[in-house]
Amino acid sequence: MLKRGERICPCCGKPLELIPPTITDLPHRMDESANKVQYYFQCKMRLFSYDRKPKTGFVIPRDRGYFRDKFIGLYGAGVPRGNDCHINTVPYTQKRIAKDGLSLFFVDRELVFLCGNCRQKLSINHNPFGFLVVPVLLWGFALMLAVMALLCTYPLSKIGFTFLALKIVFFIALFALMITIPTVLFVLIYYFWVKLYISNFVPTDEYDVLVILPPNLSISGNCLKKILLHKSNIYETELDGERFYLYLTEKSKFDLKLQVCGTDGEPEHLLALIREKRERGETVTLPLTFEGKSVGMAEVTEIF
Repeated sequence: MLKRGERICPCCGKPLELIPPTITDLPHRMDESANKVQYYFQCKMRLFSYDRKPKTGFVIPRDRGYFRDKFIGLYGAGVPRGNDCHINTVPYTQKRIAKDGLSLFFVDRELVFLCGNCRQKLSINHNPFGFLVVPVLLWGFALMLAVMALLCTYPLSKIGFTFLALKIVFFIALFALMITIPTVLFVLIYYFWVKLYISNFVPTDEYDVLVILPPNLSISGNCLKKILLHKSNIYETELDGERFYLYLTEKSKFDLKLQVCGTDGEPEHLLALIREKRERGETVTLPLTFEGKSVGMAEVTEIF
């Protein structure tokens, strides 16, 4: 996952500049408060990536106009309105986007943002920090049990602490710690794996369902570096001195299907170049790179 200014939008193929949405972009999901602050309903928590679990459990609340006649802060977030439904404001989202880096990730709910060029809604595909909700909940549960143990044993001692209570608190904390340390290590390893090998932005619709981009071409994956081949990754290639970006939509053992990124005729242009070469009997091979790292030479096996 590249730094800001180096990322590429999987849809338009232009440099990716993240921006918050407006009511025009997401008319069914957004609204405006009495003090003219636009907000959207947050996403539901998800532990798995979009390419693994494309669908979502998100639904628009029935009384979505709850905040229309209320005043909310510019940077308000996580405002409860019952039934585990929360909101983020547009200024809050802009603030998080401006910070970039870890601010784009979330622990229990995510931000909603768009590509500033094509205004396609995008989402973070892999979110390692979502798993931190497990130790957070566990420590909260452990603290509750410890307090209950101390209250129950309080009558047994003048000072309010007994050996039994201390043992209970110790074993609860030890159990929570045994879960927390492996989880934190897993999150750190997962995060650095994402940083090194994953583009990590995928197109999603208004309700956080993965948008499946139709493939334009198929290539052989036999001679490519497997560690850099992951669904939703964006690869740079060149043909006849022209540069293109390819988005990996499907992956199998022997071949890969890719969508040519672009909304200004880039897919049609690349396919026309490939078609001309194949009609002349030439074998078309594309040099692929992923975020500056060479992936290998890929032979085009089919165009759609």
